Amino acid sequence: MSCVLMDLNNLAIRCLFSKDVIGESGNVDWEVWEYRITSSIYSSLFQEKDVNEIVLASDSRHSWRKLYFPRYKEKRKSQREKSDVDWEEYFQQFDNLKERLANNLPFKLIQVKYAEGDDVIGTLCLNYDKTFHIISTDKDFVQLLNKNVSLYNPVKKQKIEHPRPDNFLEEITLMGQDKDGIFNINTPLNWPAQLRKPPLGQKKVDKIFIEGIDNYLNNVIDYKKKYTDENGETQYFNERVNLRERYNQNKVLLDLSKIPDIVKNRIIDKYENYSLPSPENIIKFFSYKEWPEYVDNIENVEKNLLKLY
Repeated sequence: MSCVLMDLNNLAIRCLFSKDVIGESGNVDWEVWEYRITSSIYSSLFQEKDVNEIVLASDSRHSWRKLYFPRYKEKRKSQREKSDVDWEEYFQQFDNLKERLANNLPFKLIQVKYAEGDDVIGTLCLNYDKTFHIISTDKDFVQLLNKNVSLYNPVKKQKIEHPRPDNFLEEITLMGQDKDGIFNINTPLNWPAQLRKPPLGQKKVDKIFIEGIDNYLNNVIDYKKKYTDENGETQYFNERVNLRERYNQNKVLLDLSKIPDIVKNRIIDKYENYSLPSPENIIKFFSYKEWPEYVDNIENVEKNLLKLY
């Protein structure tokens, strides 16, 4: 038997920007959006053999990583502002969708205070001896790969593999992740936004591995930079970076085995004490939605979903 771990926020955003969901003006067909999300979750039942559990991992509105590093994902707000999407409406629609899924269908929707979906997936994979199938386009989950954990990219429609998942974790810890605003270890955490960050790319990382990562982490870098701030005034940035210290800071943010115990325990408690909704709600839900693909095949749909009880 096996468990599907669905990165729900990742899925919701991918579906939002599907051509049949959002128009050029930013108008969203929320019914089509919900249909695509629900269908993707339902179809994951058949992704692998003997699936008897589906977990929907969802982000809390606030992340413990933001408390640890206030500049975490600092570009997200400005990126959203460039979009035509009404994000306030999106988050309301997403909350409503999660409530409908949790109240009607046999999927375990795990969302706890200060946890991201990554934390939910990482905690389950690292604390339970069972077969997990992660579905997400987020390559961060490569670090979890082993004989019991697989990762499927639904956009590329292929399983993602890596010869050394531990090496992958070392790489992203060294290079940081621009998508989440996590700087490479050569960059101080208080680096001014007006300055271009010091480079640390794949070629340099490959060289670090050859020469020994421990040797590299023994170094310090001194920065003396002059720049113009947002008010047009000249500023000076003087900082010494201890690379081992910066490496350990990134490790906390990126290594899914470093999730704070209080967050991890909340996830485990929610998972182990989860109560699925009444099986009677399956037919009620799809009858209310009136999606022909499901209504016309409701007996098979119900039969398949009952396997999750």
